[in-house]
Amino acid sequence: DIHSELVLGDGSLKGLLVAYSFLPYLIIAVQAIFPLTLRESIGMIVLVMGLVAGLETYLGRLLTLKVLAELWLMGLLAGITIWAQMTQLHMLLSLYRQATHDPLTGLYNRRAFMERMKDELSRSRRYRRPMSVLMFDLDRFKRINDNHGHLAGDNILRYFARLLTGTLRGTDLIGRYGGEEFLVLL
Repeated sequence: DIHSELVLGDGSLKGLLVAYSFLPYLIIAVQAIFPLTLRESIGMIVLVMGLVAGLETYLGRLLTLKVLAELWLMGLLAGITIWAQMTQLHMLLSLYRQATHDPLTGLYNRRAFMERMKDELSRSRRYRRPMSVLMFDLDRFKRINDNHGHLAGDNILRYFARLLTGTLRGTDLIGRYGGEEFLVLL
């Protein structure tokens, strides 16, 4: 089949070289399925394009129109690849945040807080450093919801979360344990 000979080569050395000429494009395009950071993406792309440019320089063909067009096409493909990677990474980070943070207060949710607390407890034991856990329960909170509505209750919960975040150190863990209950790990 003529199409497979064009892509895979006809078995000759020339056919093999034609097939391998697609490899840099393939390496750049395949990266689009991995949510790499910008630094990792650019590093891989610079490596691939640098190897191609180095080879073409060695062969004395770098400044030919054909090679410059190929490098431009690789650069365009690289831009699309980086866009796809950043989109994936942003989506994954958003999903992680949704899975680990309380949507109302922005604090760690109960599950994520308990996982982090286990890690911190292990670290505290290993380095023989003290650790404290505080639990806050807003008294008569149900009465606020009943008398003033859930919107007022939500505002109080958000206010209390901001109060904790603004008062405590950046290294302290703060989480919403349940309804009107909060945990702080010092």
